Amino acid sequence: MIVIKDYNFTETEHTIHISVPIKGVQPNKVDAYCNGLFIKVNFQPFLFQLDLFKPVSILDKDVVVKVGNGLVEFHLKKVEVEKWGKANYNHIEGDISVAERRVKAEKDYFAKLEEMKKDRLALKQENERLLVQKQIQVEREEKLRVENLKLQEKLVAEENLNDWVKSIETPSDQKLPTSAEKIEIFDDDDLNIVETEEEENFVFEEAIRTKSLDYSGSMVETSKDLSEQGNEIRNILDLENVNIDESILDMDNILLKVKKQLEKKPEKKLPPPRGKNVEITFKFTDRGPLPTKVARESEDAKWHARIEEAKLKSIQKQNKPKKILNEENLADNNVMLLKDKAKLLIKQENLEGALNVYTQILDINQTDISALLNKSLLQMKLSKPDDCISTCSIGLKLLIVEENAIKSLEEEGKIDEVKSKELKNELNVKKTKFLVRRANSFLENFNIRFNNKDDKILKKCFEDCLEDFRACYQLNKGDKELELNLKNLEDRFKLIY
Repeated sequence: MIVIKDYNFTETEHTIHISVPIKGVQPNKVDAYCNGLFIKVNFQPFLFQLDLFKPVSILDKDVVVKVGNGLVEFHLKKVEVEKWGKANYNHIEGDISVAERRVKAEKDYFAKLEEMKKDRLALKQENERLLVQKQIQVEREEKLRVENLKLQEKLVAEENLNDWVKSIETPSDQKLPTSAEKIEIFDDDDLNIVETEEEENFVFEEAIRTKSLDYSGSMVETSKDLSEQGNEIRNILDLENVNIDESILDMDNILLKVKKQLEKKPEKKLPPPRGKNVEITFKFTDRGPLPTKVARESEDAKWHARIEEAKLKSIQKQNKPKKILNEENLADNNVMLLKDKAKLLIKQENLEGALNVYTQILDINQTDISALLNKSLLQMKLSKPDDCISTCSIGLKLLIVEENAIKSLEEEGKIDEVKSKELKNELNVKKTKFLVRRANSFLENFNIRFNNKDDKILKKCFEDCLEDFRACYQLNKGDKELELNLKNLEDRFKLIY
């Protein structure tokens, strides 16, 4: 980590303001910390630390940290109201060292945090308790209100009931006869019935008084006297003044109406009896929606048929010979698309993925020189010397074929001298890359096997490395860097062998 000490400091008697430049780092990658005596800002690969001259408040409302516009700003409130004159703490002037001061500040900071946490928890519990009490009070008031409403409704209902009972009671000016008094009921036939409690021959068992409306709207009182010794029950009714509509009770009219209704209904005509050996034709109407169980069974049968069909298609597809190029894998076999994919993987630093893509390109076209060059470079970076040697050897053989083709075109006169020279220069550049990469791979193999002095391939690796460097130097005479590398390798070979 690179420690920086650049900051700006301003203060008042109550607050201090410290700003730290973050050198273009994104705000979401900045970590800021303050514990009352020490502040720290971490933004990779830089680190800023400052021991404050005197303590500041660590309450949430007193600490403000802003990150933006290339700065980290601390706005802190002082514990003591005074001016400091400077921001940093000097351990020479102080009583304790910086390390001890930081440890003490850290302990105080965490103790304060724990205390604040407990206070917040206690406040939360107190608020919850108050809310519960308020809820209980509201529920009590609601319950009392409902009970009062019920009581009022009950009182109103009782009052209405009492009014109704009073309305149907006998008026006060009509006195009902008592059992001790004589009951006299007279009709047109001068029927006279006298009953007293003092008579010894009769026992008054029951008196039932019923009220019924006659057809003219008048009230008729009926009394039933039962004798214990089986005397006759005498009913006293005055029916002469009752008007009854006899048409309602005319049975002839009722029977006539019923007969007319029955005549209106048509008689069911039964088909004639069928004879023997007669064909019967049935016509079925279309059924409506199937019952749930039957419908589910039919749907299940359809799904089973689809599953079997899918399995059969899958088996046929597996047995079908694969084509090199088809619509499904056309994108995977398009060399240009694969090269773009490899470039994207290299930008993302996914070298293994890019190497696999170039291998796929060479499976499609084994004579692609540019793919061989990129593949050899990736193999060299991934420390795969044997694979790199093999790839470079294939590329050099293909370049020899191209070189012979250019010579044959020159002899036939199909290309001019300028074009021939351009093609040869391109071949030399490609050949140089293959030779340098193969030489480096031979040298890497040599360095890997160097600890084993008895290895027979050890000397051969160094000799092949020198041979490739010499061939490369022959193609690029005048290249000082190649000449220096070749000389160093030859001196090292002489020193070892």
